[in-house]
This record gives sequence, structure tokens and C-alpha cells, in this order.
Amino acid sequence: QDLDEMFNPFYITSNDSIMNAFIVVNCKFINLGAKTRILRVNAASNSVVKKFVFSGNYIENFGGNLGEGVHGQTFMQWNAATPGYEFDDITISDNSIMGWHGNIFFNWGGQKLTNKDSLINITIANNIFYKFGGNGASVRNFIEWTNNMGGVGANININKNIFYKNWEAKHYKNFRLHLFTPKDSIQ
Repeated sequence: QDLDEMFNPFYITSNDSIMNAFIVVNCKFINLGAKTRILRVNAASNSVVKKFVFSGNYIENFGGNLGEGVHGQTFMQWNAATPGYEFDDITISDNSIMGWHGNIFFNWGGQKLTNKDSLINITIANNIFYKFGGNGASVRNFIEWTNNMGGVGANININKNIFYKNWEAKHYKNFRLHLFTPKDSIQ
């Protein structure tokens, strides 16, 4: 592995981790490399995070010095794990994201959850996205559900965000919502 990929500021990769709250507030992340993710959850079977808050943070030049038409890594990524894990309430709010060369902003690849109600609450609100995307090799997703969710429900609230300018205008933007289908889950 190269050093960029190994440097994910927050990486949950162990089984049976239990947290009532995982809160990241008022931090600065500047000049993160092309393969860096802010948060990555991988191989975290039976882990529990009741509440995740990412708020009041300043992110500048996410993805490093990539050229036009080249995108970096995903901002936050939850990978699939068997038998699954619990990540109930996710709030991304009041952040300033200035210069984003990323791939997918929010990628949920988990297929199974261990929480009893099988419901995820996601709020993305009151953020400023400046020079956000526009440099992808193909159209990029703002939120992506990578796999069939198998009965998991989600409340997704995207409110009062400001999107101002793309990184550049010649290539593909980061704007789509790629969500699971009604037959796969409760929406």
C-alpha cells in the first residue's frame, strides 16, 4: 500500500468496536493525498457506532494536486462486512469543504446492519462546498449505495447546503444520488 492510502484520518477496521458516539468537531484537514478518505469503515463486523457527527470542520484541497479529468478517493466510505455492523445516525453539518477532487462524497457499501430496526439516519446540512467536483473521469455520485441493501431503511436529509463552483468545468461533475431501489429497501 502506498502512504496516501494508508493515511485515512479515521479508519474503523476492527470487529466488535462499540461507541455511543464518534464525534469529529472543529478540525482542519488540509492537502490530503489522492487516495485518502476522511472516514473509512472496513471489515468492522459486529461493530456499533450509535452516533457519528462530523461538524464544523474545514477541509481544503481534498485529493491533492490531481490534474484535470482525474479524481481522488471517496470522502467517507462504509464497506460491506459480514455479518454486518451498526452505524445508526450520521450527521455531516456546518463544514467548509474547499477544493474537492474526490470520487464519491458519501459511499455506503454495507449490505447488512445489526441494529434492531434496520434504519440509518443520514443528515447532510448547512455545509459549504466550494470548487466541489467537476474533475471526474466519469459522472461521480454525491451519495452512492453500492450494494443491494436487503431490507435496510434510510432517512436521508440533504438540507441548506451551498454548492459554489466546480473544481473545473471540462469534465464530469459530482452531483448524482445513486440510491438503492424500493424493492431492495424501505425508503
